[in-house]
Amino acid sequence: MDPANVLKMKEAGNSMLRRGNYKVASQLYEQCISNDPSNAVYYSNASQAYLSSGFYEKAYESAVKGLSCEDSLTNQLRTKLVVRTSKALFYQGKFGDCSSILEAKLSPSELQENPSVSRLLLAAKRQHSQQRRSTAASSDISDVSFMGFDYAEICRFTRCYVNQLFV
Repeated sequence: MDPANVLKMKEAGNSMLRRGNYKVASQLYEQCISNDPSNAVYYSNASQAYLSSGFYEKAYESAVKGLSCEDSLTNQLRTKLVVRTSKALFYQGKFGDCSSILEAKLSPSELQENPSVSRLLLAAKRQHSQQRRSTAASSDISDVSFMGFDYAEICRFTRCYVNQLFV
């Protein structure tokens, strides 16, 4: 397909994206990618369409592929792709990966220039911290055993013993 038709297809995808027709938009962007796999813009747009429709793994994959298109990657487009990669990870519950990528790939000034990205980083750090705490707290105590007694038996014995102390 000639470049002018690919560009028209991209514009049609942009129109579908603005209208909220994410499935058609992502299909159009994928066609653009198959015609010009070295253009980071198509991956970025596909990533946004997938993010908007809740296909976070596909959004992540498209953004990562776009970041590998170094010849067509402007600084602004690189920032967009890093943010889309991070959002896809955030929505998959991979908060630690999200914050790590933002901090590794964006400079402090880039983070400060974009308040929504700073909020994403802060939210990812908070969620990651909460996720670690809940994981540590949810280690199943019912699996605990001491000298051959399981947790329930230990609790029964302890309650009986404590009750006898205060009778």
